[in-house]
Amino acid sequence: MATFRDPKKFAKRMFFISSKVKKNAENAVKKAALAADRAAVMATPVDTGRARANWLVSVGKPRLGEEFFDSMPGGKTSNEGPAASQALDQGRAAIMKYKLGKGGIFISNSVHYIQRLESGSSAQAPGGMTAAALMAARRQLGTVRLLKGT
Repeated sequence: MATFRDPKKFAKRMFFISSKVKKNAENAVKKAALAADRAAVMATPVDTGRARANWLVSVGKPRLGEEFFDSMPGGKTSNEGPAASQALDQGRAAIMKYKLGKGGIFISNSVHYIQRLESGSSAQAPGGMTAAALMAARRQLGTVRLLKGT
């Protein structure tokens, strides 16, 4: 362990360490949010793609509504590919703007039947998109090393 006799050197080193920890924490939150978003999107059963496309990511407060679905290529008959791609692209763009201390990251879905899908109403896939998202985020956070690079 290093010892510092010069308070200025010590302060400079502490500032360096704190800036690294902050950057590592911010990156960890982003990676966990990306993992959660991907898990929620990909675990959502698909018929038209409406529920899958409407996973909306925002920073600071939840984003509600189905604003992205109607703008998808093919409109209300879109399939899983464009739905997943659109949802993941929107999520990534929102998450990459995240800054530590500027509010939480929200992943929401406001289609009127999302709770039924979550409960397992679809014959295509079991429910539990939010549980899958939480598990993915927890797995990602389990790999965090805040002091990396210090």
